[in-house]
Amino acid sequence: MKRLVILVMGILLALAACQSDDQEQQVICNDCEGLFSEKMIMYVDNEMTKCPSNPDDLCIRVQFDTYEGDTAWVPFEQDICGFDYQPGYMYVLEIQRKKIDTDAEGNPIYKYCLLYIKSQTLEPMKK
Repeated sequence: MKRLVILVMGILLALAACQSDDQEQQVICNDCEGLFSEKMIMYVDNEMTKCPSNPDDLCIRVQFDTYEGDTAWVPFEQDICGFDYQPGYMYVLEIQRKKIDTDAEGNPIYKYCLLYIKSQTLEPMKK
């Protein structure tokens, strides 16, 4: 009987630990909900790069939907609502993107929101 109680307690503790881990990963920003929203995967590099619009600032480097190695990284100058970037980590994010406006050239302007972090891996810096 004691073995059964210990086994059940162990299973309950394991389930509770799994649930709390999932809840810690969930970061939801409601600013992107609604019309013209789409979900996508974003890969975030472990190092930052100079921003094209202001070389004195640093931007994260990202790839969308498919990871293509170092050749496809592009600077990303916008904020991602709910995401706190930490240098040295590679991230795989599920994000939601919402079209909020159009610029003077007719290009869409988006707001980006974190739905959750699919993975966060510590990677050695390349420099």
